[in-house]
Amino acid sequence: MTVETVAQQTAFTAQPAIDSAPTVDPRLVRTWAASPKVTDRYRAGQHPCAEPATLVALANDIAATVRRAVALNPAAPESILIDLAYDASPDVRLAVASNPAAPVQAREALREDAVTFVRLAAAAA
Repeated sequence: MTVETVAQQTAFTAQPAIDSAPTVDPRLVRTWAASPKVTDRYRAGQHPCAEPATLVALANDIAATVRRAVALNPAAPESILIDLAYDASPDVRLAVASNPAAPVQAREALREDAVTFVRLAAAAA
């Protein structure tokens, strides 16, 4: 077994613990957010240690999966959740409707959404 293989296996097994750790250094989250990899930006968007400025940037990401991660993040500022309630992607809007921290203004907009499952999720919350 090479050193590289051990490092890869260690990184793989440690990653879920890092992703869910509430006290990850915000610099690491900013590094993920700046990555060209969608998976890293997704990780940053859903992380509870993501700073508001990082979440603002990720809320404008080209990848809907990254915006969805921000929309699901209970630490996302209300202003971001309100903006994401009008996102072009119904998956992102559904994520806002599913977020317990979504503000009333976002939920009210989503109750009028053109997509049925988004409306239903907003009404159920």
